[in-house]
Amino acid sequence: MRYLVYMLIIVLTFTVFFGCGRSERKVAKADSKTLTVYEFVEQVPKEYRGKISKEQWIKIAHDWVDEQLLALFAERKGANSDDEVRRRLDEARRHILIDYLRQKVLSAQIEITPEMINEYYESHKSDYIRESDEIKALYISVDNKSYADSVKKALKAGASFCEVARKFSSSYSPRDSWYIGWLTRHDLLPELVKPVFNANVGDVVGPVKAQGSYHFFMILEKKKEGTLRPLDEVRSEIRNQLFTLKLNERLTKIIDSLRTSSDIAVDTALIDSIANSFK
Repeated sequence: MRYLVYMLIIVLTFTVFFGCGRSERKVAKADSKTLTVYEFVEQVPKEYRGKISKEQWIKIAHDWVDEQLLALFAERKGANSDDEVRRRLDEARRHILIDYLRQKVLSAQIEITPEMINEYYESHKSDYIRESDEIKALYISVDNKSYADSVKKALKAGASFCEVARKFSSSYSPRDSWYIGWLTRHDLLPELVKPVFNANVGDVVGPVKAQGSYHFFMILEKKKEGTLRPLDEVRSEIRNQLFTLKLNERLTKIIDSLRTSSDIAVDTALIDSIANSFK
């Protein structure tokens, strides 16, 4: 309930500030430069916006002011006339424009259907054979022995692993929760490999001390090397692969078309002489 109330507050806050033109209100100013509410909020990744304090938000605004003042000062000192600065700005501009093309234009034109995913999986099953033993687990980590003892006591008394994780774990956040998915031996600290992989499904492992923290695992599933990952487990991975393939195909077609219709030239003889000059 508390999490739902928190999310409602976030939604209402965004409605207030981003509706009815409020996103154009100015959070900060540095001479001729201004920072709107929208620009201010966009400086923080979405998953962290509800986690940072008011003081951290204020620091972000002051950091923006400092950066703008320094940038304006650099311009007055001739930065815009410097060849290296102009080259780097042009390079950054190209990357930003290409990212826009990828994310806002081409991505909207690509649809990956369930049928495409199923067909890819059936024809590429060998790509989804496990190359090593794996376990699927829930996870809790705490930073001191007192918390570790409390976790151990609560779990022994029959408390839900997930509720204990929410209360005690230093690795818990509403975004990634306590579920850590499938792990191989290489994904774990050396001290954790033996107790975790020797455990049976349903076992709770811990506390195990490693690198200054105390770790707990609840084993959900175990799979042997050589077994096939089911489609549901790799569906998202396949979708991303197909999406990337389609995106690259579209980019290649656009490049081919632009090369045909544009005035381009590459002086291979000059490039050859440049390359030879470094030998």
